[in-house]
Amino acid sequence: MKNKKINSKFEWIVIVIFIVVLVAKEMFWLPLLTEEEALDVGVNKYLAFLWIVDGLFNTDNSFTYVVNGKELTDENKIISCRNDITKDKKCIIDDFEASFKNLFAHNIDYQKVTGDDMSSISVSIKDNQYTFKNISLCNEYHMGRLHHLKIESIERNKIVYQVSFEDESIGKVIGRTYEKTFVLVNENRTWKISKAYYHDSCHMDYNIE
Repeated sequence: MKNKKINSKFEWIVIVIFIVVLVAKEMFWLPLLTEEEALDVGVNKYLAFLWIVDGLFNTDNSFTYVVNGKELTDENKIISCRNDITKDKKCIIDDFEASFKNLFAHNIDYQKVTGDDMSSISVSIKDNQYTFKNISLCNEYHMGRLHHLKIESIERNKIVYQVSFEDESIGKVIGRTYEKTFVLVNENRTWKISKAYYHDSCHMDYNIE
């Protein structure tokens, strides 16, 4: 009986040690990115972010974003409409939320970005099919075409950037310079957005976190 208790206690100790090792591995054994690597990750994630909050629902194909000299490409368009938005005036996406969760951290719900909390976009869901409509009559503002990302801090599980850009109306730079924070966190060894800022075509401000 005594040996049974000892074995049981030993098994619990082994289990606890195993859990501690797993947590430590996740927290501390991730590689610490160099500044160049962190900047490359940040630029690509930020371009994907700009695509979702503006480009995805924008029928103006002539407007594109440039971050640290890199233009928005198909690589950054991780979510796309399966229909012609310029013709249908709406964007239909199958299994949108799964793709969304690959870009945003668990604390960011899609409604904070493209749902009910956003003034210019309406969404309806049926059979896991998402239909987005740009219901806004505003068309004067963009966040600015040229954005610059610089690193504030690099941790194994978190990278903080400062984003700067000049606001733009159609064809004319207003001249107001924005400086905002953009944060990536590492979830399951994938860098995801946990904090960001944007304003929509009606110039409504959104702080996502």
